[in-house]
Amino acid sequence: MELDPLSLPLNQNLADVLGYAHRYDDAIRQYRHTLDLDPAHVDEHDLMAWTFYESGNTEAAQKEWQTWADTTTDRAGGKRMGEALKLWKRAGAEAFFRFRATSQIKQSETEYVPPSLIAGNYASAGDRDAAFQWLQKAIDEPDNYVLYLRIDPSYDKLRSDPRYQQFLKQLKLDR
Repeated sequence: MELDPLSLPLNQNLADVLGYAHRYDDAIRQYRHTLDLDPAHVDEHDLMAWTFYESGNTEAAQKEWQTWADTTTDRAGGKRMGEALKLWKRAGAEAFFRFRATSQIKQSETEYVPPSLIAGNYASAGDRDAAFQWLQKAIDEPDNYVLYLRIDPSYDKLRSDPRYQQFLKQLKLDR
């Protein structure tokens, strides 16, 4: 960061690392700083929304996801996010994450979607069986995002399940 403080990837990576460390307030500040550097870097809104959600601030998470939906160049993704947010208001966060997972499965029929992202949405929806099914697919493919299994807060709801430790051992992340 000292050599290139204006680098968007470095600033985003720092925010990600802070989020993985459960330092949510610091991560959110860093995502905001990255957006200050380049307001067109709209994917920061999606990442910041996850961080707000993981910190327990669901209202701010919904607001950031709505901002992402309104500003992304991915029109289809923005539309799906808008539908998912309407579902959240009607049926709650678990329905929102389940909708995201099923949308990503459908999307994966025409383009690559990392199975670990689908697993993270199922984990957030509280559907452990589906989350572990998709984590196994992530290992089988392989999907490099699965290497964050040990530290990614989106998997926090899985940590008490014995299958979680088995996956860590399988990936040699249990040390």
